[in-house]
Amino acid sequence: MRIRIIALTLVSLFVALSAHAQFAQLKSYGVGTGLYQIVEADLNHDNTPDIVGSGYANGAFNVTALLGDGKAGFSAPIVSAITGITVNGAPPQAVADFNNDGFPDFAFVGTDPVTGAIAIGIMFGKGNGSFEAPEKIVLPKASTPGLLAAGDFTGHGNIDLVYANGVNVMVLPGKGNGKFGSAIVSNISQYVRCIAVGDFNNDGKLDLTVGTSVMLGNGNGTFQSPITVPGGDCNVAVADLNHDGNLDLITGSSHKSIHVYLGNGTGNFSHFTAYDTGNNGSKVFPSFAVADFNGDGHPDIAVLNGSVSDVTILLNKGNGTFNIGETFNGGSFDIVAGTFSGNKTQDLVVSSGVINVLVGKGNGTFSDNLAQNNVVSASHAIVADFNNDGKPDLLTFAPDGAVQLGNGDGTFQPPILLPSSCRLNQNQGNSLQSAAVGDFNGDHNLDIAVIIDNDQGIGVGVGVCLGKGNGTFGDAVFYDQGIEHDSVVTGDFNNDGKLDLAVSDQGGISILLGNGNGTFQAGIPTALNAPFPIFTVGDFNHDGNLDIAALTGTTVTVLPGKGNGKFGNPITSTNADAEFVVAGDLNKDGNLDLITVNSNFANTFSVLLGNGDGTFKTPVTYPDVGATQVALGDFNGDGTLDVAYVFPNELAVLLGNGDGTFKSPVKFSTFSGHGWLEPGDFNGSGALDLADLTGSRGSAKLVVFLNTK
Repeated sequence: MRIRIIALTLVSLFVALSAHAQFAQLKSYGVGTGLYQIVEADLNHDNTPDIVGSGYANGAFNVTALLGDGKAGFSAPIVSAITGITVNGAPPQAVADFNNDGFPDFAFVGTDPVTGAIAIGIMFGKGNGSFEAPEKIVLPKASTPGLLAAGDFTGHGNIDLVYANGVNVMVLPGKGNGKFGSAIVSNISQYVRCIAVGDFNNDGKLDLTVGTSVMLGNGNGTFQSPITVPGGDCNVAVADLNHDGNLDLITGSSHKSIHVYLGNGTGNFSHFTAYDTGNNGSKVFPSFAVADFNGDGHPDIAVLNGSVSDVTILLNKGNGTFNIGETFNGGSFDIVAGTFSGNKTQDLVVSSGVINVLVGKGNGTFSDNLAQNNVVSASHAIVADFNNDGKPDLLTFAPDGAVQLGNGDGTFQPPILLPSSCRLNQNQGNSLQSAAVGDFNGDHNLDIAVIIDNDQGIGVGVGVCLGKGNGTFGDAVFYDQGIEHDSVVTGDFNNDGKLDLAVSDQGGISILLGNGNGTFQAGIPTALNAPFPIFTVGDFNHDGNLDIAALTGTTVTVLPGKGNGKFGNPITSTNADAEFVVAGDLNKDGNLDLITVNSNFANTFSVLLGNGDGTFKTPVTYPDVGATQVALGDFNGDGTLDVAYVFPNELAVLLGNGDGTFKSPVKFSTFSGHGWLEPGDFNGSGALDLADLTGSRGSAKLVVFLNTK
């Protein structure tokens, strides 16, 4: 199947007002530690929250701590080796003060290296972030893996350990000196994938929940039969969300929504309210964090959407019901809340092999890139104002097509699908491969021209969908039918003031002259020595007529426009084999230049400076780490075009020097795959932002990088 990439022309110079190109940059710590499961605790008694968890480095699991500095930063990793107990995967863990010395200790689950029996290791904290070698407790009656939790389940005033698996629940009664008594066993068989502790029936005795059920504690280390939580699943969190004195439950669900159960003080949770965060993927909700993120006195919920590596904030209305807030692009495995920045606002730490700090602003938002998961499956985007409200919107496509109206604050509304005729029966394997935007009928509403691949090699023509001015469109009318096309670009090729269409086909390029009323004439073909060429448009020879610059193997071919929809003899310049092209004046000499993204895994893009006569100077290449597209814009407001591209987990911005060369890239974390970048001022700040339409773990995702002044 051919790679189909849209080529866009920079038709105007974006000017940002900020002094430097700067996007939100996550604070990341613990590189190389393999930190996934994390706990917040004050390990060294400096009244600053720290992070501890099981890490994986140099082929072995260990206990890794990062001490907080009170300014949203952390120390170098402090690693304590796990010895004498075999750990083959990220172990279940619990953190508590088991020996009453005032310092948190670390408990984990593994196996005895000799007998293979389930074993619990206790590593006592030294008060400086390090831990002593494990003391081992073998559980001879435990034959299957399970989960670990800590609390006073026996009423003796000391911290006990509870180990729950699919066969039973064991409580190891703590003696207060780091030692534990014989296991107290409750023969309760249930599926255990997560665990949380709380007093759900207000009897002063700790209970357990595994998300799908609640086990009421008897206060002596035993538990009653499970009470089913209908619709409950993993993960699970516990809090009093509506201030009624009863603990409530938050669980994931098999339907990829969050379930919130308001407790009645009996331990029975029969009704839930579902909240959809747009999380679409295999790893649904690995963790929740509960804290007051907007300072209104009510506990909110941070939902870690593990499938797409971001965090959605649910803001409490004060009665245990929630509004869905913004989503932030921050990590994938575990999440905790705390005042890591030293102020009174709640911050978030998210693990993903490292830890990432999302500093809270105190209003339910964080200093991080915005994300959105309720997008259709698409790999390309165009920025334009489809509802005439002065706020940039997004048209996303390839393979599906939809419009997302901008809210003017960097977020977008849910997708509005294009009419089926503009997508041509998507359920039959067809694909909207290319699109172009313009006012084709003079009603001041933006319209769309589409190229649709029907997967049968049969040309369906060029579809025109007229806009209604509210983000919706009429049905497609097709032109140039019977010819298979690949991409479409708009421009006035006969200088009559009416927008025309340039489309690629098997033989080269065709021009469909616009009539100014939304209809188009039959295509005027121009042959090129390249089937379905990738191209862009601009006046490359300063004659006032639009030309076409097409990628033709290891050359760039310029078709000089005659101003009547036809072209003169082609002009060729040398270039690498490429799969994307964009035009702009990179060295401010008044001549249009080109940037091409080179194919065949070259991992480079080329800069071709224009001579002003349709030819280009020898290409200069830059590394792009496998990007398939670049975006041009003035991201630092100095009047010079810059370059941005994305590759797995990073956005790179190369500031232009004004002479057609670029500085070394500045990189920003994305937690996404290869994406399609589009510039625009999405929050009305006057600075040029970037929208990254990408995929993360098989799910469509939109990340917005707001340019901070």
